[in-house]
Amino acid sequence: MIEGTVSTPAWVAPLGLTIAFDDQLDEIQATVNDQGRFRFDDVAPGAYSLELQGRRGELSSPPSVVVQVAAGETTRVTLAAEEYGECRVRVHVTGSGAEVLERSSVWPQWVEPGLWPSFFESLGQLDETARVAGSLLAQGKVTFRLHTPGGTSLHFATPVVDLESATEHDVELVLPLGAVSLTLPVGLPVPEHARISIDATAPGETEPAWSHGSRLPSGSVLDIPQCLAGRWTLAVKLTSKSTPSPEVQLPDGGQSVTRPALYEAQLEVQVPEGGRASVTLP
Repeated sequence: MIEGTVSTPAWVAPLGLTIAFDDQLDEIQATVNDQGRFRFDDVAPGAYSLELQGRRGELSSPPSVVVQVAAGETTRVTLAAEEYGECRVRVHVTGSGAEVLERSSVWPQWVEPGLWPSFFESLGQLDETARVAGSLLAQGKVTFRLHTPGGTSLHFATPVVDLESATEHDVELVLPLGAVSLTLPVGLPVPEHARISIDATAPGETEPAWSHGSRLPSGSVLDIPQCLAGRWTLAVKLTSKSTPSPEVQLPDGGQSVTRPALYEAQLEVQVPEGGRASVTLP
Protein backbone atom coordinates (compact mmCIF):
# COMPACT_ATOMS: atom_id res chain seq x y z
CA MET A 1 0.00 0.00 0.00
CA ILE A 2 1.07 3.57 -0.69
CA GLU A 3 -0.31 6.38 1.46
CA GLY A 4 0.54 9.92 0.52
CA THR A 5 0.03 13.57 1.31
CA VAL A 6 0.08 16.50 -1.09
CA SER A 7 1.21 19.95 0.08
CA THR A 8 0.06 22.81 -2.14
CA PRO A 9 0.25 26.62 -2.10
CA ALA A 10 -2.25 28.27 0.24
CA TRP A 11 -4.53 29.36 -2.63
CA VAL A 12 -4.77 25.89 -4.22
CA ALA A 13 -7.30 23.47 -2.73
CA PRO A 14 -5.96 19.89 -2.93
CA LEU A 15 -9.42 18.33 -3.35
CA GLY A 16 -9.75 16.69 -6.76
CA LEU A 17 -6.06 16.75 -7.71
CA THR A 18 -4.90 13.60 -9.48
CA ILE A 19 -1.94 11.36 -8.66
CA ALA A 20 -0.68 9.16 -11.49
CA PHE A 21 0.86 5.84 -10.43
CA ASP A 22 3.11 4.19 -13.02
CA ASP A 23 3.74 0.46 -12.61
CA GLN A 24 5.37 0.14 -16.08
CA LEU A 25 2.41 -1.94 -17.31
CA ASP A 26 -0.39 0.53 -16.77
CA GLU A 27 -1.08 3.94 -15.32
CA ILE A 28 -3.42 4.03 -12.34
CA GLN A 29 -4.79 7.22 -10.84
CA ALA A 30 -5.91 8.29 -7.40
CA THR A 31 -7.84 11.41 -6.42
CA VAL A 32 -6.67 13.63 -3.57
CA ASN A 33 -9.23 14.35 -0.83
CA ASP A 34 -9.88 17.68 0.87
CA GLN A 35 -7.22 16.90 3.48
CA GLY A 36 -4.58 16.49 0.78
CA ARG A 37 -4.39 12.71 1.22
CA PHE A 38 -4.42 9.82 -1.26
CA ARG A 39 -3.59 6.10 -1.34
CA PHE A 40 -3.04 3.13 -3.62
CA ASP A 41 -4.08 -0.31 -2.36
CA ASP A 42 -2.76 -3.76 -3.30
CA VAL A 43 0.58 -2.57 -4.61
CA ALA A 44 3.13 -5.30 -5.34
CA PRO A 45 6.70 -4.87 -4.03
CA GLY A 46 8.95 -2.77 -6.28
CA ALA A 47 9.83 0.74 -7.40
CA TYR A 48 7.11 3.03 -8.69
CA SER A 49 6.83 6.55 -10.04
CA LEU A 50 4.25 8.93 -8.57
CA GLU A 51 3.33 12.13 -10.37
CA LEU A 52 1.07 14.91 -9.16
CA GLN A 53 -0.81 16.17 -12.21
CA GLY A 54 -1.21 19.92 -12.42
CA ARG A 55 -4.37 21.96 -12.66
CA ARG A 56 -4.12 24.67 -15.31
CA GLY A 57 -4.18 28.14 -13.82
CA GLU A 58 -3.55 26.91 -10.28
CA LEU A 59 -0.78 24.33 -10.12
CA SER A 60 2.03 23.02 -12.31
CA SER A 61 3.20 19.43 -12.10
CA PRO A 62 6.28 19.05 -9.89
CA PRO A 63 8.89 16.42 -10.79
CA SER A 64 7.74 12.84 -10.30
CA VAL A 65 8.82 10.92 -7.20
CA VAL A 66 10.10 7.33 -7.15
CA VAL A 67 9.00 5.25 -4.14
CA GLN A 68 10.05 1.77 -2.99
CA VAL A 69 7.30 -0.58 -1.80
CA ALA A 70 8.18 -3.54 0.43
CA ALA A 71 6.01 -6.62 0.93
CA GLY A 72 3.52 -6.28 3.80
CA GLU A 73 4.46 -2.68 4.53
CA THR A 74 2.80 0.69 3.97
CA THR A 75 4.93 3.20 2.13
CA ARG A 76 4.27 6.80 3.08
CA VAL A 77 5.23 9.69 0.80
CA THR A 78 4.76 13.46 0.66
CA LEU A 79 4.47 15.23 -2.69
CA ALA A 80 5.63 18.79 -2.13
CA ALA A 81 4.12 21.29 -4.57
CA GLU A 82 4.19 24.54 -2.61
CA GLU A 83 6.63 26.09 -5.13
CA TYR A 84 4.62 25.04 -8.18
CA GLY A 85 1.59 27.27 -7.84
CA GLU A 86 0.44 29.13 -10.92
CA CYS A 87 -1.12 32.56 -11.14
CA ARG A 88 -3.34 34.15 -13.75
CA VAL A 89 -1.80 37.02 -15.74
CA ARG A 90 -3.65 39.34 -18.10
CA VAL A 91 -1.55 41.64 -20.30
CA HIS A 92 -2.85 44.59 -22.33
CA VAL A 93 -0.49 46.43 -24.68
CA THR A 94 -1.38 50.07 -25.34
CA GLY A 95 0.25 52.88 -27.31
CA SER A 96 0.33 54.21 -30.84
CA GLY A 97 -0.06 51.35 -33.31
CA ALA A 98 -0.51 48.65 -30.65
CA GLU A 99 -3.06 46.94 -32.90
CA VAL A 100 -0.27 45.92 -35.30
CA LEU A 101 1.10 43.62 -32.58
CA GLU A 102 -1.68 41.07 -33.10
CA ARG A 103 -0.26 37.51 -32.98
CA SER A 104 2.89 38.74 -31.20
CA SER A 105 3.86 36.42 -28.35
CA VAL A 106 4.38 37.71 -24.80
CA TRP A 107 7.21 36.15 -22.82
CA PRO A 108 8.05 36.52 -19.12
CA GLN A 109 11.59 37.32 -18.00
CA TRP A 110 12.51 36.43 -14.43
CA VAL A 111 14.51 39.30 -12.96
CA GLU A 112 16.02 37.46 -9.99
CA PRO A 113 18.74 34.88 -10.72
CA GLY A 114 17.99 31.43 -9.42
CA LEU A 115 14.22 31.82 -9.62
CA TRP A 116 13.75 30.53 -13.15
CA PRO A 117 10.89 28.04 -13.36
CA SER A 118 11.43 24.42 -14.31
CA PHE A 119 9.89 25.22 -17.69
CA PHE A 120 9.86 28.37 -19.76
CA GLU A 121 6.92 29.16 -21.98
CA SER A 122 5.09 32.03 -23.60
CA LEU A 123 2.09 33.60 -21.89
CA GLY A 124 0.37 33.45 -25.29
CA GLN A 125 -0.29 35.59 -28.35
CA LEU A 126 -1.89 39.03 -28.42
CA ASP A 127 -5.36 39.15 -29.95
CA GLU A 128 -6.77 41.88 -32.20
CA THR A 129 -7.24 44.13 -29.16
CA ALA A 130 -3.58 43.66 -28.10
CA ARG A 131 -4.59 41.53 -25.09
CA VAL A 132 -3.55 38.11 -23.86
CA ALA A 133 -4.31 36.09 -20.73
CA GLY A 134 -2.64 32.97 -19.43
CA SER A 135 -1.00 31.24 -16.49
CA LEU A 136 2.58 31.47 -15.25
CA LEU A 137 4.49 29.66 -12.56
CA ALA A 138 4.40 31.84 -9.44
CA GLN A 139 8.15 32.03 -8.84
CA GLY A 140 9.47 35.50 -8.15
CA LYS A 141 9.39 38.74 -10.09
CA VAL A 142 9.08 39.09 -13.87
CA THR A 143 9.08 41.67 -16.61
CA PHE A 144 7.85 40.98 -20.14
CA ARG A 145 9.10 41.09 -23.71
CA LEU A 146 7.35 40.68 -27.04
CA HIS A 147 8.22 38.69 -30.15
CA THR A 148 6.45 39.71 -33.33
CA PRO A 149 5.62 37.30 -36.19
CA GLY A 150 7.98 39.29 -38.42
CA GLY A 151 11.06 38.52 -36.33
CA THR A 152 11.29 41.62 -34.10
CA SER A 153 11.88 41.28 -30.35
CA LEU A 154 10.93 44.17 -28.08
CA HIS A 155 13.15 44.14 -24.98
CA PHE A 156 11.61 47.20 -23.37
CA ALA A 157 11.38 48.29 -19.75
CA THR A 158 8.10 47.00 -18.33
CA PRO A 159 6.54 47.02 -14.86
CA VAL A 160 8.03 44.45 -12.50
CA VAL A 161 5.31 42.02 -11.46
CA ASP A 162 5.67 39.92 -8.30
CA LEU A 163 3.97 36.65 -9.26
CA GLU A 164 4.04 35.45 -5.64
CA SER A 165 2.08 38.42 -4.29
CA ALA A 166 -1.35 37.45 -5.68
CA THR A 167 -3.13 34.82 -7.74
CA GLU A 168 -4.27 37.26 -10.44
CA HIS A 169 -2.40 40.11 -12.11
CA ASP A 170 -3.47 42.74 -14.62
CA VAL A 171 -0.51 44.28 -16.46
CA GLU A 172 -0.62 47.20 -18.89
CA LEU A 173 2.37 47.61 -21.19
CA VAL A 174 2.51 51.12 -22.67
CA LEU A 175 4.63 51.02 -25.81
CA PRO A 176 5.61 53.92 -28.07
CA LEU A 177 5.60 52.11 -31.41
CA GLY A 178 6.89 53.04 -34.83
CA ALA A 179 8.25 51.44 -37.99
CA VAL A 180 11.50 51.40 -39.95
CA SER A 181 12.28 50.90 -43.64
CA LEU A 182 15.90 50.06 -44.43
CA THR A 183 17.19 50.38 -47.98
CA LEU A 184 20.21 48.22 -48.79
CA PRO A 185 23.28 49.79 -50.40
CA VAL A 186 23.24 49.90 -54.19
CA GLY A 187 25.30 47.07 -55.64
CA LEU A 188 25.51 45.06 -52.43
CA PRO A 189 25.77 41.39 -53.44
CA VAL A 190 23.09 39.40 -51.63
CA PRO A 191 23.73 35.63 -51.68
CA GLU A 192 21.08 32.97 -51.34
CA HIS A 193 19.82 32.28 -47.80
CA ALA A 194 21.03 35.67 -46.60
CA ARG A 195 19.84 36.82 -43.18
CA ILE A 196 19.89 40.25 -41.60
CA SER A 197 20.13 40.99 -37.89
CA ILE A 198 19.64 44.37 -36.23
CA ASP A 199 20.22 45.47 -32.64
CA ALA A 200 18.78 48.84 -31.61
CA THR A 201 20.43 50.47 -28.60
CA ALA A 202 19.43 53.70 -26.88
CA PRO A 203 22.08 56.41 -26.28
CA GLY A 204 24.23 55.58 -23.28
CA GLU A 205 22.95 52.00 -23.06
CA THR A 206 24.76 48.75 -23.83
CA GLU A 207 21.84 46.33 -24.11
CA PRO A 208 19.49 46.55 -27.12
CA ALA A 209 15.94 47.78 -26.48
CA TRP A 210 14.73 45.93 -29.55
CA SER A 211 16.20 43.64 -32.15
CA HIS A 212 15.25 42.08 -35.46
CA GLY A 213 16.30 38.94 -37.31
CA SER A 214 14.90 37.58 -40.57
CA ARG A 215 15.74 36.39 -44.04
CA LEU A 216 16.69 39.20 -46.33
CA PRO A 217 13.83 40.16 -48.68
CA SER A 218 14.21 39.67 -52.41
CA GLY A 219 13.97 43.42 -53.00
CA SER A 220 16.28 46.15 -51.79
CA VAL A 221 14.09 47.37 -48.89
CA LEU A 222 13.60 45.70 -45.51
CA ASP A 223 10.40 46.76 -43.76
CA ILE A 224 10.11 46.48 -39.98
CA PRO A 225 6.49 47.41 -39.20
CA GLN A 226 6.76 46.90 -35.43
CA CYS A 227 9.56 48.45 -33.40
CA LEU A 228 9.95 50.93 -30.56
CA ALA A 229 9.86 54.65 -31.24
CA GLY A 230 12.82 56.72 -30.12
CA ARG A 231 16.39 57.50 -31.04
CA TRP A 232 18.47 54.39 -31.68
CA THR A 233 21.88 53.26 -32.76
CA LEU A 234 21.30 50.42 -35.19
CA ALA A 235 23.95 47.72 -35.52
CA VAL A 236 23.22 45.91 -38.79
CA LYS A 237 24.78 42.59 -39.80
CA LEU A 238 24.29 40.48 -42.93
CA THR A 239 25.18 36.76 -42.95
CA SER A 240 24.47 33.75 -45.17
CA LYS A 241 24.27 29.99 -44.68
CA SER A 242 25.95 29.53 -48.04
CA THR A 243 29.14 31.20 -46.79
CA PRO A 244 31.75 28.71 -45.48
CA SER A 245 32.07 29.02 -41.72
CA PRO A 246 34.74 27.71 -39.35
CA GLU A 247 33.62 25.33 -36.62
CA VAL A 248 34.57 26.32 -33.08
CA GLN A 249 35.20 23.58 -30.52
CA LEU A 250 33.25 24.17 -27.29
CA PRO A 251 34.51 23.21 -23.79
CA ASP A 252 31.82 20.52 -23.48
CA GLY A 253 33.03 18.83 -26.65
CA GLY A 254 30.34 20.23 -28.91
CA GLN A 255 30.83 22.48 -31.90
CA SER A 256 29.52 25.92 -32.71
CA VAL A 257 29.30 27.54 -36.13
CA THR A 258 29.68 31.31 -36.32
CA ARG A 259 28.67 32.81 -39.62
CA PRO A 260 31.10 35.52 -40.78
CA ALA A 261 29.56 38.88 -41.54
CA LEU A 262 29.14 39.67 -45.23
CA TYR A 263 28.24 43.25 -44.39
CA GLU A 264 28.16 45.33 -41.21
CA ALA A 265 27.06 48.89 -40.55
CA GLN A 266 26.14 51.17 -37.69
CA LEU A 267 23.92 54.22 -37.98
CA GLU A 268 21.72 56.57 -35.97
CA VAL A 269 17.97 56.70 -36.59
CA GLN A 270 15.03 58.57 -35.06
CA VAL A 271 11.84 56.48 -35.15
CA PRO A 272 8.73 58.67 -34.71
CA GLU A 273 5.92 57.38 -32.53
CA GLY A 274 3.09 56.25 -34.77
CA GLY A 275 5.22 56.97 -37.85
CA ARG A 276 7.95 55.48 -39.99
CA ALA A 277 11.67 56.17 -40.36
CA SER A 278 13.19 55.53 -43.80
CA VAL A 279 16.96 55.16 -43.94
CA THR A 280 19.52 53.99 -46.48
CA LEU A 281 22.35 51.82 -45.24
CA PRO A 282 25.84 53.17 -46.00
